[in-house]
Formats: sequence, structure tokens, C-alpha cells
Amino acid sequence: MNSIEVNTIPICIIILLLSFPYSGVLTYLNLYAYQINLVNIASFFFIIYDIIVFLSRPITGKVMDYKGYNIVKYTAFIFYALSMFMLSTVNNSFVLLLIGSNMWLGFGNLQSATQVIAVKSTSQSRISIATSTYFIFFDADLGLSPYLLGYITPLNGYANMFGLMAIIILITGIVYFFIHGLKETKGKYSYILIVFKSKYYNSIKILAL
Repeated sequence: MNSIEVNTIPICIIILLLSFPYSGVLTYLNLYAYQINLVNIASFFFIIYDIIVFLSRPITGKVMDYKGYNIVKYTAFIFYALSMFMLSTVNNSFVLLLIGSNMWLGFGNLQSATQVIAVKSTSQSRISIATSTYFIFFDADLGLSPYLLGYITPLNGYANMFGLMAIIILITGIVYFFIHGLKETKGKYSYILIVFKSKYYNSIKILAL
């Protein structure tokens, strides 16, 4: 197990679940766009995605530094699930491009935030192993998911598949809450309580006397 960082496995399960819907977009977007007569505009989908990456990542990085991971993660879960739901019902070019921007605000931020959590869950000497473990889970899912989705899509169609992906994303948000989000929330309130006690305990003690 020396080549796998065990401490990162819980959070790596999150990226495993999150990349499952995204791999469906990578694999089947063009086929779906052809089916709904939006194949010409679909070529701009990932261009919009990359532009939003460039503009938003520095901002979300600062938010994580000052406000913690949860505010970014929970917001991103909403954007990601919303983008998948919209993709399952899209019928015009503007909405398809809007989905591209929402998906970056969702999956793009979830991907980077999850990687940071994975790296920070281990010791300084094993950061490279933690990063490797993270990408093992991430890349394995991107490789295997299209194969699995190939069995689902013929049964339900592309639109229903993307709708199912939205549900999976919301469930993953709940899993994240129990794996990491709750721990961060408890740590934050513990810090607030310590600050409150150190600042006001003496004053309360004097008043009691």
C-alpha cells in the first residue's frame, strides 16, 4: 500500500463519483447534440467551459483560503447537478452554452477543491503519493464510466441518462457531507467556541462574582 495514500481514499471516492457524470458528457455530448439538432453549437461547449475555468478558478481559490472548502463545494454541487438536469431538457443553443458555463462552476470547482482536500489530508512527505492516488481514482473513472454508461444509454436514452447523473451528483453531495463536510463544519464551530471563550470568559466570570 506504499504507492497508495490511504488517508486520501475517502475523499477520492468523491471524485470517483463526480467524474462518472462528467465522463458521460465527454463521451456522449456530440451524439446527444446530433439527436436534438444542436451539433453545430456543441463544438463551442468546451470552449465556454475553458473560458469559465480561466476566469473563475483564481476567485474560488481565494474563497477556499478564507472561507473553507464547504462553501465552494456545496455551491458547486448545486451548479453541477443543475447543469446535468438542464442538459437532459435542453432544446436550444443558448441553453446548451449556458450549461457549459454552469458545468465548469460545478464540476470544475469540485475537481480542484477535491484535489486540494486530498493533498492536505496527508503528511508533507506523502503529498506526491496523495496526488497520485487522487488521479488513479479520477482517471480510472473516466476510463471505465463510458463503458458502463454504454449499457445504460440504450435502455433510457441520452436525456434520461443525464437526468440520472443529476441525481447521482446530489447523492454524492450527501456522501461528501459525511466524509468531509461535517468534519470541517465541526472544526469551524469548535474554533468559534474557543475564540468566544477566550474573549468573553473572564468578563463573564467577573460579572458572576
